[in-house]
Amino acid sequence: RVRTARSRLRYGGRQRCAPALVASTLLVPGYVDASEVGALARFIADLNPDIPYSLLAFHPQFYLHDLPMTSREHAEEALAAAKAAGLTRVRIGNVYLLGEPYGHASHPTV
Repeated sequence: RVRTARSRLRYGGRQRCAPALVASTLLVPGYVDASEVGALARFIADLNPDIPYSLLAFHPQFYLHDLPMTSREHAEEALAAAKAAGLTRVRIGNVYLLGEPYGHASHPTV
């Protein structure tokens, strides 16, 4: 009950609802780059710049096991592109999956 009372005070007496629309993009190395994320983000920002947008790291499994994990650099470039496109609520969703730079000895190159 204390948490509920605090959240109501924080939001001016209104309870916060989940957003009606959330967007996400899986950052698959060699398939999705920062320029593509920027174009998607511009489209989303034209609808509403406050739409939450999550950039998700790729982890190779099943069919795409020959690709590397999304690198931190790739994710940060995509994050910068989405913010530059005008989105205000952008985040990297699964930071713990980010890998080494592409071409690093432990990952195949793309």
